[in-house]
Amino acid sequence: MKIISMFSCVLVLTAFVVFGCNKFNLDKNIIHTYEACLDKEKCVINFNELFPFDWDYLFIFGIGSESDGVSDNIGFRYGYKDPSSRLILLIKGNNILFKQEEKSISKAYPIVFDTDSIRFTRENSIFRINKDENSYVLTHIPNFD
Repeated sequence: MKIISMFSCVLVLTAFVVFGCNKFNLDKNIIHTYEACLDKEKCVINFNELFPFDWDYLFIFGIGSESDGVSDNIGFRYGYKDPSSRLILLIKGNNILFKQEEKSISKAYPIVFDTDSIRFTRENSIFRINKDENSYVLTHIPNFD
């Protein structure tokens, strides 16, 4: 009985580590990229390198975006999007490969996207990272070389 109980504990702990810690945190990766930059004035992040699997489009929907607007932009029915949250999607065809939706409790995100665009291709998903007092600001760099 003791062996079965111990085996159950090990199984639960293993499941927690594998599934609980396996969540990709985009904000932490952006902050880490900035902190690792030697020249903070030229620090960039390329989402194509950050997500090295096959995807078509990166979508960034800010506060105020609603489900219908998300569906119209991605080209298929999305489901519910809380208008008070930020939503980041990676899309391949009609499939969502990555989704991060988070509601800001303090009305400020640690990562701020300073762009009017909401859709980016793999080749055009490069952003300059700057740090201000309260956040890391990502500005889209069109036609980056």
